[in-house]
Amino acid sequence: MATGTYVLAVDWSGDGDFADTGEDITARTLEVEYTRGADYASQLVGKAVAGTLVAKLNNVSGDYSTFNTSSPLTGNLVPGRKVKLTGNDGTTTRTLWSGFLDSIEPLPSATGANLATLRA
Repeated sequence: MATGTYVLAVDWSGDGDFADTGEDITARTLEVEYTRGADYASQLVGKAVAGTLVAKLNNVSGDYSTFNTSSPLTGNLVPGRKVKLTGNDGTTTRTLWSGFLDSIEPLPSATGANLATLRA
């Protein structure tokens, strides 16, 4: 039996790909929830509905903290970056969700692991 895998990536550099260092954030992802939207207007209300993605990330390194000037992502933690979640069922890789970064919120902790919430 094949095991499914996923990849969560953010185009931090804004160059149109997800191949640069630090753009695959799967290893730091603790939890992901997403809803798919509709890219066409509803016949009932006449509006398209956007999907959402919320991911909890391990931020012990402080990489996802905008105030951390020593982060390798300094200057790139800005809204509008492309975000993509793909899944592989052992045979086929599919895009499960794609959209744009709304915010990334660091959640520092005095007693536990520092986290960050990514919203797209």
